[in-house]
Amino acid sequence: MRDKRYADFRTDYASGLQQLLDALRPDQGHHRGPSGSSPQVGQAHLEAKVSQLEQRFSEMQRRIAERSSDTPSANFTIATVRELAEECPPVVRADKEIARVWGLPEPQIRDLGPITKYYGALHWLGITSREHVEESLGKFGDDVLRLAAAYPPPTDRGVARGESLWFLALYRVGMQDDWVGFKQFFDELGSPDPEADARELARAYDDGVNSYYEDRGFKALTRQCRRIGLRPTADRQNR
Repeated sequence: MRDKRYADFRTDYASGLQQLLDALRPDQGHHRGPSGSSPQVGQAHLEAKVSQLEQRFSEMQRRIAERSSDTPSANFTIATVRELAEECPPVVRADKEIARVWGLPEPQIRDLGPITKYYGALHWLGITSREHVEESLGKFGDDVLRLAAAYPPPTDRGVARGESLWFLALYRVGMQDDWVGFKQFFDELGSPDPEADARELARAYDDGVNSYYEDRGFKALTRQCRRIGLRPTADRQNR
């Protein structure tokens, strides 16, 4: 279902943008330049704009093609995710930070998390390389930690190695701001209650991430997380 959805989107996007590019090309009709400029300046201006659009078009096609692939990346396997959990410095550091905010001991060598689950979550989101994981944790690591801190610590286990990979996936799902997508994510990962898990993600995202930015005068990152049966802003401010 997910692969077909992204494949359909890729086709529609490519078709629509190509029509736009064709319409903007200087040789399609007679284009006038900006007010007061010569036709030559106007043509050069349009050519530059078309070139920029074509570059963005090619990059977007590449990214969407990666996400809508019917098969996992040949270089990103369950073994890759195991290596990330065991020895990737950004992942190891993030796992230790989650242990700190949860007030639990740091994960030990034997505390390897459910690698297949982490792999499925990352691949569902189109994160299919070690470099992509490291880049994402470098960019969003603080928010990933805020999201983890908004979840209750586990009572039946400690922090697993690779725990931050799971919360990186949850953070990226939350950023999509799509209630249907929330439920689909948990459903496709085999959750016994996808709706409950989706609501818990929305609550934690609103409590941990949205409230952090609002307290500093910024807008909430996701409106869906605010909408889905959560506590009013005033309640959070009075904690």
